Amino acid sequence: MKVSDPYIEFTQNLKCLLKKYPDLITMTLSNIFTMRNNHFLPPVITKHW
Repeated sequence: MKVSDPYIEFTQNLKCLLKKYPDLITMTLSNIFTMRNNHFLPPVITKHW
């Protein structure tokens, strides 16, 4: 049994995942940047009547 470098194995698995689901990285990055941008927005003031 051949023991491979964990980093090499991880990057190969990541490449396979991205090839299989290319929209996954786009959606994930979009969500991350949306959350980051929302952090800088002023809070929404709501009135409870």
